[in-house]
Amino acid sequence: MKLQRKHFTLLGLLGISTGLTTSPALISISIGILVASVWISRSWKTYLRRFIESPLALSFVFLLVLHFISYFYTDNLSEWLKEIRIKLPLLLLPFTLLNIPILSEKERYVVWVVFVSAVSFTACFTLVHYILHYQTITANIIHSKEVPIKPKMSHIYFSMIAAFAVWAGVYAHNQTSILWKAIEKKILLGLSIFIAICMHIFTARTGLVALYVSGFIFILRYIITRKKYKVGILLLTLLIIVPVSSVFLLKGFRDRVINTYIDLRKYYQGQDISHRSISLRLAAWRTAWHIIEDNPLLGVGIGDNEDEMRKQYQKERINACAECVLLNTHNQFIEFTLAFGIFGAGALLFVVIYPLFCSQYRNNLIFILFWTICFTSMLTEAILERQVGVTFMSFFTFFILRFSDCQDMS
Repeated sequence: MKLQRKHFTLLGLLGISTGLTTSPALISISIGILVASVWISRSWKTYLRRFIESPLALSFVFLLVLHFISYFYTDNLSEWLKEIRIKLPLLLLPFTLLNIPILSEKERYVVWVVFVSAVSFTACFTLVHYILHYQTITANIIHSKEVPIKPKMSHIYFSMIAAFAVWAGVYAHNQTSILWKAIEKKILLGLSIFIAICMHIFTARTGLVALYVSGFIFILRYIITRKKYKVGILLLTLLIIVPVSSVFLLKGFRDRVINTYIDLRKYYQGQDISHRSISLRLAAWRTAWHIIEDNPLLGVGIGDNEDEMRKQYQKERINACAECVLLNTHNQFIEFTLAFGIFGAGALLFVVIYPLFCSQYRNNLIFILFWTICFTSMLTEAILERQVGVTFMSFFTFFILRFSDCQDMS
């Protein structure tokens, strides 16, 4: 039974690691497999105690509880039910990952290798598609169009996951386990570099900002712990040189920078912002804030977010076509405040800030880098409003805390 349960567990972990950038259906199936791996053991008292003893797990579940509470003041119940289905991993993944069987070092290593390989596969597939349609895709970047990710998924979510995959490859490279030959360590490091290069080619700003902010945190920690100030300054210089060089070497990257400037100029000058992603985000934030001012305590209810945004847009007469405006605010903190008021904002802030005050979290470098990427992404994308975002944050939060050490990746 123990062997069968371990096989179920590994299958679920590998399925999620693969599905994050390849298949939403695989994510759902794999979560079900993990739940089944816990179910067949039936040590409920032990599981529940372990779960309750984790404040971070309880805080994740509280975010889901807020959704259930909003049922009582939500009008659009079909949208509310959809949101509940999306957010179920906030309960299922913390509970299962805290209670699955202990994995060996090699089994944990396999999960990291599969994750980095899956992201590399998607990056490679997308890069080939980009090269085959280079003229068309590059010409569209200046007009706020994204580089399409293949297999099809949101470019924003892929860039966020890819930013973490860069560090995951470095982390796996430093593990002592080997599946094949020692050269696989160099391959892992090479995949991390390949993913980072592809991120600059694909020009998704959310992931790039997250990558550079986490890189700054990595270097800062390196300087503090190693006291190697000259090396640290060299790395910080490199952190500046890479994006500046990308502007001159990559036309798509350069056009994205120009596109960002044009977006901001159009917004602040009151021009037409139709199809301008940055401008439309700023307009959505302003619109949502006006709704929050009228509903500060409890918000409007998660099912009514989009309906209230539509109504407010009509009042404010945004200088953009009706089908262009964003009903999702693309900011997780604003999205939660809009739905749940200051209670929702406070709960989300607790989830984000709490690990910084616990040594088991802040001393774990791979967790700190992951958490930095999630927090940074939340500022320009509501990452908990899609299945892949909820799963990504819930899965790696508790996989890292359960199975990684405080290894120095430097």
